[in-house]
Amino acid sequence: MGVIERVIGVAEFEGAAREAVHALKYQNRHAISGLMGRLMADAAGEAGGSLVVHVALHSSRRRERGYDQAAMLSRHLAQALSLPFEAKALVRVRKTLDQVQLAVAERKLNLENAFKCAARLHGENVLLVDDVYTTGSTLTAAGQALRESGAGEIIGLVFARAEAGADRRP
Repeated sequence: MGVIERVIGVAEFEGAAREAVHALKYQNRHAISGLMGRLMADAAGEAGGSLVVHVALHSSRRRERGYDQAAMLSRHLAQALSLPFEAKALVRVRKTLDQVQLAVAERKLNLENAFKCAARLHGENVLLVDDVYTTGSTLTAAGQALRESGAGEIIGLVFARAEAGADRRP
């Protein structure tokens, strides 16, 4: 069994889904996060999570951007599923390069030991939220920190799934 049991996505990372992710992530269009989070909740269905955790941005990137898009999605998702959202469970302790610039092998190295879990988990099944899934490197690295802190089943939940390299900004 891998760190992440399975990954659930709303859409392929193309067309309107790609535009929505870019609007939220790069254009400060926060209002769209509500709809995206509700769509993610619908896609999650009966996934079985008992706790929502997001893939956190490093504090410097959050300051640059002014917000954390995965946290926004997680709040709406958790509300729609009536699950608790642990906003501070995962911490990105090491600033990493932007993944879109890296090849698959480089992505794994870039994220090595980048996350720590600040919460003590006791077998909770976690819905681990991010905006886009490309190679799985980010979810795996974040999931490893959750697993080391006692998480049970970890299910990745993303808005869009991309082919490797498809998440590059236009």
